[in-house]
Amino acid sequence: MAAKRNWSWKATAREGHSQGMPRNNNKNNNNNNNNNRATLGHGALGLASRLDDEQPPSVAAATARLEEEKEEADAPMDNSEKVEPGSVKFNFADRTLNAMSLAGGKMLMPLTDGGMQYLLAGVRANAGVKAGRCMFEARIFEHVHLAPEMPGDKAPHPRQLVRVGFSLMGSSLFVGDGACSCGFDSEGFFLQDKSRKKVASKFMRGQTVAVLVNLDVSSPNHNTVSLFVDGTRASPPMPLPKQLLGKPLFPTVTYKNVSLEVNFGPMAQVPLPFVCNMLGGAAMTDIEWCHCEGDKPQVVFPVGLPKQGYFDWVDEFVEKNPGYTELSDRKIIEWASKSGIYCRIGNGGSKDKPEAKFGVRALDDWSVRKVIRSLAASASGNFIVAELKSNLVPAERQAVLQRFSSHDFHRRAVVVMGEPGKDFKERMHSALLADKKAVVPDIADLELTKSYANFAIPSLAEGFDAVSFAWQPEATCSKLLKAWVRQKKLVLHAEDLQPGESFKESWAVWQKNLAEWHKCYADCHQAWQVTEMDRDSPGVFTIEDIMDIGNGEPLFANFADEDWTLLNTRYELHLLLHSFKKDLSDADRPSFELKHLSYYYNRYYKKRWDLEQFGVNEFDDLLDLLEHSVSLNSANGHLKANQAENVPLESFVKLTEDSRRQRQRRIKDGDQTGRLNFPPITPAEKGDKCYGKGGDGKSGNDTAPYGKGARPPPFPPPSNCVVFPPCPFMVPVSKNAPQLEPRHVPPPPCQSVVSNDTPPFEPRHVPPPPRHSVVSPPPPQSVLSNKAPPPEPRHVPPPPRQSALSNKAPPPEPRHVPPPPRQSQSMLSNDAPLRAPRHVPPPQCHSVSAPQGNSGTTYVAQKFVTQCTDEVTIPKYRPAQKRANSTVPALEAAANGPSKQPRTGGYGEV
Repeated sequence: MAAKRNWSWKATAREGHSQGMPRNNNKNNNNNNNNNRATLGHGALGLASRLDDEQPPSVAAATARLEEEKEEADAPMDNSEKVEPGSVKFNFADRTLNAMSLAGGKMLMPLTDGGMQYLLAGVRANAGVKAGRCMFEARIFEHVHLAPEMPGDKAPHPRQLVRVGFSLMGSSLFVGDGACSCGFDSEGFFLQDKSRKKVASKFMRGQTVAVLVNLDVSSPNHNTVSLFVDGTRASPPMPLPKQLLGKPLFPTVTYKNVSLEVNFGPMAQVPLPFVCNMLGGAAMTDIEWCHCEGDKPQVVFPVGLPKQGYFDWVDEFVEKNPGYTELSDRKIIEWASKSGIYCRIGNGGSKDKPEAKFGVRALDDWSVRKVIRSLAASASGNFIVAELKSNLVPAERQAVLQRFSSHDFHRRAVVVMGEPGKDFKERMHSALLADKKAVVPDIADLELTKSYANFAIPSLAEGFDAVSFAWQPEATCSKLLKAWVRQKKLVLHAEDLQPGESFKESWAVWQKNLAEWHKCYADCHQAWQVTEMDRDSPGVFTIEDIMDIGNGEPLFANFADEDWTLLNTRYELHLLLHSFKKDLSDADRPSFELKHLSYYYNRYYKKRWDLEQFGVNEFDDLLDLLEHSVSLNSANGHLKANQAENVPLESFVKLTEDSRRQRQRRIKDGDQTGRLNFPPITPAEKGDKCYGKGGDGKSGNDTAPYGKGARPPPFPPPSNCVVFPPCPFMVPVSKNAPQLEPRHVPPPPCQSVVSNDTPPFEPRHVPPPPRHSVVSPPPPQSVLSNKAPPPEPRHVPPPPRQSALSNKAPPPEPRHVPPPPRQSQSMLSNDAPLRAPRHVPPPQCHSVSAPQGNSGTTYVAQKFVTQCTDEVTIPKYRPAQKRANSTVPALEAAANGPSKQPRTGGYGEV
């Protein structure tokens, strides 16, 4: 039979020997030499390297193949019982969820939806080789075309990949992942124990590859595995790892984004140079079959508590039962890592729900999790659902249980609580000593806080076919879980707590009453002077009406800002504690610890709890100020409301007034510890909106910070600008009054006057204007009424140096004002810091006429005429260098660019 075979390399060898082919260096021969080396494989038993130095390349390759032909002999005739045809096939109970089968298991296809296109698929055969020499074939007949990668994705390459080899039962389905498997991939690498070595060239679509394992003791290639492509050896015999020796080896195929045809025999599609048995035609004594535990698949739900060895038990269970596939997020990350995707684990995750970034958009959104859940419910295999939090919450546990039909699966719950056995303890201790990494929590604190109150032990009533207890009996586990939940209630806050309707109604009533008390307090202080109560005043608790204690004054007439703050805090904590108990409705948790006060205070009142606003460092000091309202239980550290829930609101006013009087008595007696040390209250703390939308535009508060629709704050002028004071001779004229005729205006005074309401600016040295006047000055002490008709133009004598005119009618009585000092200086506060003097040219005096035909208030000044409606016009600051060539630089700069601002007291107001 061997003589009938037509070997192309034999003809090449005969041609080389007959022609005496010499060594040459032309390009064609070099290419042929490289091709021969690639086909033969690097270092095939060291033969090619020796012959290459002695013979031409083609002869060396032919000689090497002759040597291999001598080493691999035909399989002897065997009359023993053979494997039944068609009985060797893939065991689809031992596969990854994205491995799909066609044509009765003879063809394999991948799943490429929801991120599965980036994950490897693997499947193992149901029969393994334990003796003799056997092989199986595989052929790529389709490459699955994928959509282009999204920008920023870091998908592994190549996009299409095939691995063929052998592995042990229960080991990884990915060939080369660990020491329990070995094989070849489509890139020409030999894979073993997470390492690879280039031994052959690539095999492509349409080529038939055969993987041969030689366990024949009489063969010179004993305990080796080889790769053949289209009937030709593509790699040298590679030795098997030590972990595979003496054990049955099961054919395993790992692939990605390709469709495969796999042939187990009994006939080969492409014969090898020698006779070799296919796996489906081997002797029964050379084959070992995998043993399934039962015909009906099982799904296991382990139920345990955090930090009590839950995931260690799951790992031990999967190790002892290799036929089970774990369904969890941590296994998805492990799957992606074995598929060549680098995963960055975040610090905020846990073992139950780890935070990982794959660098691939289809995996980062965890859509692959939904695909896996759908596939597992329809797949034939054993599963263990290792979801710590979901298996403890009855509602989530039952939702997962309903995906697995009781007709297709045997559904079993295993409770892992209590003290484990001795063997498990030793295993955990050894793992802790070996693992020096940072401890990752079993479940995140936020998830635990939201769900721990709903933890419960599973029962048959939920739909389980069986419920077993791994470590302790049912009664012990139930008692342990109740104690654990009760202890967590004392140290964790209720994440799902929301304010109830009762709280909202009570809080609205309190705010209404507090507003009425504030109004009465303001009216009281405007009507008369409030007197301080003496020691002989009647007790506050005997007063029936807090709005009138007998003399028309309210009980809170002597409250300061600190007393109002303490009054509001008394009721806030009182209402918070009673509402917490009512809204939570949990007998095991009637109150909460002090460390959770800030959380619940923010949850109910939507504002931050700040102990520093009371001027104290410890909460016990605040309790002294809030006595008879709130206290702290020394036994369990919980807060307690001292007043009944339906106590009248006036009681809190009486408690606050009684506490205030006690502090006043202590201060009068010389005890200064009775004084409150509250920090000053800013407008933002009083409720004003701060630098945001609607700051002054909606509230109408002139002192509120700058916001949308508000007036801009009085910014200080630039450093290169000169500040000119408002003219003291500006006279407001009524809007409806006729316009004044042009008249002479006196020069401005020599002093710089700044309004007292303006923000303090740094003074600048301004030289005085010339003392001569080119116009006739107006009469002294001349005040124009806002409603008086316009006077006739007349000549008036010059006024004194300082004339104070009032903007409001009636005008003040004229009085003599002494002239100011002649030296040039700015009449500013002596305490204000002075700027460095600079030279500014003095303005010149000109007569200015008021414009005609414009409505609004008109101010007449030296070269300074402004018009507005209910607004004061402020001169814009202009740099000094831009006004250097102006005849009247300061006044022209003021007249050219007016900017408007509400009349609330600021720079430039008259």
